[in-house]
Amino acid sequence: MKKLSCIILMSITILLAGCSGKKPKTELIRDYPATEIKSALSLDDTLNGTSLKSDIDKNIAYYDVKIAPNANDSLFYNAINIEEFTNDRLEKFRINLLYFNKNLLSTTAQNFVNEMNSKEYGLSKSISKSFPIVENRTASLLDNLAISKDVTLPKDFTKKENDERMLVVTYMPTYCVHFDGKQELARIYLMIPVYYAFSYTSELGTYVDGIKEYKVNLTEDGLLPQQE
Repeated sequence: MKKLSCIILMSITILLAGCSGKKPKTELIRDYPATEIKSALSLDDTLNGTSLKSDIDKNIAYYDVKIAPNANDSLFYNAINIEEFTNDRLEKFRINLLYFNKNLLSTTAQNFVNEMNSKEYGLSKSISKSFPIVENRTASLLDNLAISKDVTLPKDFTKKENDERMLVVTYMPTYCVHFDGKQELARIYLMIPVYYAFSYTSELGTYVDGIKEYKVNLTEDGLLPQQE
């Protein structure tokens, strides 16, 4: 039997509408996060936060990415027990950004990510948190943020008795606005992965010190839940 080359973490798939080749819609795409997640992640702080680019000319087309005033405090992590997903054939996991709206276009999402990757004012300039780095086990994604990223299970990350293996992903909430020069087309939240670690349960605290936990539960469409 051929080796399984990739497993998609928590069955998340990139469902961005742009992948279907449809033309962008002209109506405003807007998020209304479910109360529980809005409260747990203090999303109002992000909504009313600080723009990465401080001198946006709002008379012309732009992509604006906002973060909470205290960026470090807005970080959250999701720890996934990979024993539930793994077998001897597993090689890779896919880590995706998290979002609420099924109508989000892939091109729009990518343009927001491009803003986050700006060498001049991107997320790497706003997060002062120092992430522990262990060779082949962890990585900061701040220098190359992406809609999705495949990560390889370390060969030496083997099972241990009474110490389960975890994949820990740390996210940064952002609030993103797209104006095409005539009207707003998007007002959305994107939870962007900024760091991951393969960790045993016993050492989890090493990688999440000072970061709050939020157990991510997605809808059947692979989305964060909105208000009903």
